[in-house]
Amino acid sequence: MDHQAHILVVDDEKAFRHLLKTLLTTEGYRVSTADSGNTAIELLQQHTFNLVISDLMMGDVSGIDIMTHAKQLAPETEFIVITAFGSLETAVEALRQGAHDYIAKPFNNHQLLHSVKRVLAFQQTRQEKEQLFNTLQQRNQKLTDMLNASNRLAHLSPLPDLVLNEIIEIARRHLNLTVAVTVLDDEATKLRTACPDNLADLWWAQNLEQHYFSETDLKRVFTGAKRISQSFLIDLTSPKLPYPFNPGNSQSDQANDPDTITSLLAIPLDTRGTRMVGVLWVTNHPRRLSAEFVQQLEIFANQTAGTLDSARQFARQLNQLRVRNTLVNAGQRIATVLDHSEVAHTVLDAALKVIPWAEMAILWYRQHIDGNMSAVGLTSSGDTTHANPIDPELISQVLTSKQTVYRPRWHSGKSLIIEPLTLSSVSIGALAIISDRPNAFNEDLHQILAMLSNQAAIAMQNASLYAEAQRVDEIEALYEAGKAIDRTLNLQETLTTTMAVSRSLTGAAISNVYLYTPQSGRIDSVVTLSDELALTDADRRQAAAIARTVLETNQPSLVVERDSKIRAVAPNNLPPKIIQSWLAVPLPSNDIPMGVLQLGNDRPDAFNANDVRLIQIIGSHAATAIEKSRLYEEVQHRLQQTEALNAISQSISTTLELERVLELVVQSAAKTISVATHSALYLFDNTDELPEPEAQIATQTPDLPPELLDARRQAVQQATTQKETVRVTCDTAQAGPWSLLVAPLRVKQSIIGAISVSSPRPNAFHTNDETLLNTFASHASIAIQNANLFRDLTTAYTDLSQKQEEILRNHSTLQALFNGITDGLYITDRQLKIIAINQAEARRLGATPADFVGRTGDEHLWGPSASSVVRLVQNTFKTGQENTWESQTDVEQRGIFTDRDIHTYPIFTPAGNVTQVIIFAQDVSEQRRLQASLFRSANMAAVGQLASSVAHQINNPLTVIIGNSQIMEMETNPDSPEYVMVRDIVEAGTHIRKIVQNLLDFSTQDSYEWDETDVAETIADALMLVTHSLRKSHIRVEKEIALLPTIIASASHLKLLWMNLLLNARDAIATTEQEDGVVKITATQLDDNHVQIKIIDNGEGIPEQHQGLLFHPFFTTKSSGKNLGLGLFTCGAIVEFHQGTITLGNRTGGEPGAVVTITLPINPETGR
Repeated sequence: MDHQAHILVVDDEKAFRHLLKTLLTTEGYRVSTADSGNTAIELLQQHTFNLVISDLMMGDVSGIDIMTHAKQLAPETEFIVITAFGSLETAVEALRQGAHDYIAKPFNNHQLLHSVKRVLAFQQTRQEKEQLFNTLQQRNQKLTDMLNASNRLAHLSPLPDLVLNEIIEIARRHLNLTVAVTVLDDEATKLRTACPDNLADLWWAQNLEQHYFSETDLKRVFTGAKRISQSFLIDLTSPKLPYPFNPGNSQSDQANDPDTITSLLAIPLDTRGTRMVGVLWVTNHPRRLSAEFVQQLEIFANQTAGTLDSARQFARQLNQLRVRNTLVNAGQRIATVLDHSEVAHTVLDAALKVIPWAEMAILWYRQHIDGNMSAVGLTSSGDTTHANPIDPELISQVLTSKQTVYRPRWHSGKSLIIEPLTLSSVSIGALAIISDRPNAFNEDLHQILAMLSNQAAIAMQNASLYAEAQRVDEIEALYEAGKAIDRTLNLQETLTTTMAVSRSLTGAAISNVYLYTPQSGRIDSVVTLSDELALTDADRRQAAAIARTVLETNQPSLVVERDSKIRAVAPNNLPPKIIQSWLAVPLPSNDIPMGVLQLGNDRPDAFNANDVRLIQIIGSHAATAIEKSRLYEEVQHRLQQTEALNAISQSISTTLELERVLELVVQSAAKTISVATHSALYLFDNTDELPEPEAQIATQTPDLPPELLDARRQAVQQATTQKETVRVTCDTAQAGPWSLLVAPLRVKQSIIGAISVSSPRPNAFHTNDETLLNTFASHASIAIQNANLFRDLTTAYTDLSQKQEEILRNHSTLQALFNGITDGLYITDRQLKIIAINQAEARRLGATPADFVGRTGDEHLWGPSASSVVRLVQNTFKTGQENTWESQTDVEQRGIFTDRDIHTYPIFTPAGNVTQVIIFAQDVSEQRRLQASLFRSANMAAVGQLASSVAHQINNPLTVIIGNSQIMEMETNPDSPEYVMVRDIVEAGTHIRKIVQNLLDFSTQDSYEWDETDVAETIADALMLVTHSLRKSHIRVEKEIALLPTIIASASHLKLLWMNLLLNARDAIATTEQEDGVVKITATQLDDNHVQIKIIDNGEGIPEQHQGLLFHPFFTTKSSGKNLGLGLFTCGAIVEFHQGTITLGNRTGGEPGAVVTITLPINPETGR
């Protein structure tokens, strides 16, 4: 086929089409060409091609589109894609779309011919394989169908009706027979039948499909039938046939229909004559049945019987494996559960899974060693029940005898088996299974049930032991809890310990303590301890409602969300409740509870009666501890009030500032009177109007209700009029009742003001609070009077010192601004004497600002840049204008002003003369690095676009040159003088192709692509790009490159690195004007983790003053027209990104030139 193949060549380059046609025609192929995608599609519609060779990118239609049309018209057509500018992504896409091969231009002619032959050979092999397969398939169709049917049946488990329908379809398709199939179930006790659609309406087929029949019923049908070989011919018109082949009165019309089937050929399906597995019914058999025909059908039936039996055995093995796995998994789950109810549910669930036809499973067990039996059941639908349908005497019999009880026909056609749970000859329970079928349990199921019962017995015993251990742990925990609660007299610690112990004993997610004060008749405070559980508003409202109920009833409460009568329904715009279970107990104190201990959990049924008992005990301990803590806090509070009063009196007496006195008074009043949340102090003037408060403070609520403000003003007026303390309760619309306490401030017989405290509680203040506030008022009156006198005495002094303070303040502000600037700042006079220098510049020079004041700005201070700075300053003194000395274009040494722009600004006198100059040295190093990076990125983007365009324009004609030259090489005698010339053309074209590829690699260097990289290969590629430049400068290259391991690096960036360093070496040698320049490249493996590359030249070397500036952006020793100063900066960035090091210095031993040393890791971290 190879040389008769028809090939279509598609390319918009005429020379390329001619090249391929010449090359392929020479090989004996029939070739057609197309100059565009549309032309190619027209040819594909008119002719059939074995192979299409197409360019990928063309003007009108792409190569991928042509391939799509070709595959639609002739799927067997193969496709080779060729392109001049491609990538790995385009190759993968072409192959994914269906191309057989992908070749990049320029290519080798041998490579193309080899690909064409390989594709056509693959096509021919595929066609021959298809022809051979069709031939074999035609010859062995019947045998293949039977084998395929057997294979499919052998892999089905258990046997669904689909298998029977497949047997029916195989007989119809390959034997041209209409059959029905009846098979025995797994227990060989009942039959089921599948019929084709065209028999579904027949009365006997409906009887077989809709009802179960035993093997005995079928054998009665065979009795009296005509036997042919091992099969039976049944006359359906015989009135003596038993049901289901006796139609009965209701089906007599259908039985007398002349078009109905009158006879059936019944072929028993048995396995080697030992056991019948079913019957194959043939309806459209010939009228005269030959023994040979029947025997052929019996062969098919035997194959079907064997396949059915094998599938059934396989299904049984799978079922046994499933049962074992279920038992193992159940055993693993049971072994990790220590709760009786969870063990019971796990055992019942496993029993229903491993016992077929199980309708219900029931487990009897004891939760305690000396307790009564509990029963729980699980139905096959997953419903849990506590009803017991089994006679209790039968259960007692099993527990007493410790023997299995089996009732194959229990009642209502069901069977029952009960297995005892025994451990060390002691009955601890029983497991019963009820099946909806009689005789449902065999010896295998009995063994499975016994294994499950043994596991259940061990798990139940472990759960009982764990429960007993829990009871002991509870007693110990209660003892430790009582000790922990009584350990402290701090109320907050007592509450926190109580809640932590309660959560630990019950596993609660949240704990609350509500404290109740009988005098106030309301809950005073709520303390909460929880994990990261976020309660909703509905949860909080429900918790408060439950606490109120417990306080009113003085009884514990156990609330479950699904049946709770106390519900806090969340509005539609609020999240639903999270807590599903609540447990609350009162904290007893005589007959009236002092509070409520409350626990919550996000699981329903999280608490039980045992938890209620434990928390009641904890609550009793907590109530006693809270009483002690409250008494202790009351004593401590009284002591603190006395100490605070003494301390405040001393503070007020020693303070002469009025505002501070007022502030101390209101703070002390609010702090010492514990129930107070707000305090305010009024001072009266000579007018009759009540002024606003001079000082006020809020310790809790920031804003007072408006009604309370009016009530306070009235109480202040009342206290000042009556000259005595006033107590008031004010009802507010939103905040409820508030309490006010007001005391007048007296100096001798005069009232100078009033002090008030307020609380958001009704009747919050007592006689002790009133006495304490009067004491504060007395001390405050004296301190206020002293402060007023001190204020009058200090007013004059304050007026005199204001201007001096203003001057000092302005000076301090200017000094802080001056020293806050991080760049350098100098102020000089006309003699260049330093008048001031900021701290940042002084630290940069290694001294303090005081060390430089008075010094002259010269070489001793500024180094080699002093002359330039002096000129700049003198010019500003002369012209009175700002001047700038930028650093980015300089190549000379600037000393301390390296990478800093120098700006000078004049300072004028009122007469307009310049008396001083500010020198501002601004650090621009970071700005220059950013400019360099942006410039380099923009430059490389332009280079990338140019390189891509050049590569595409060169590759197309280069393909024609290489291809034609290779044809000429093939056709030229090697002994001919022209052969060498042709060979040179081929090698030159290949060399150009590699240069173009290196140019493409260089153009993508701005994107790091990490891969295993050969360092020597990257050096060779870089040399290829700069070899011409080096030769032109009369420079030879010496290489000493050892065998190096591949490293993880970006190859394109390494090429750029070597190229920049080689060009720098060229420029260094060129300045010496010597004719024998040498650049030496060495590469060695430094250790197990690094390789080292050195580039050594014999140029002029590096001046000492330039060595610290080489890797700075825009630094160059060349004229601005030759270089931008980004070469070594780029090299440093590449090496740094590879996590390597680069150093540059002069050669040792007196030899001229420089040495660049680059150390790169073999496997750097590439997660950038």
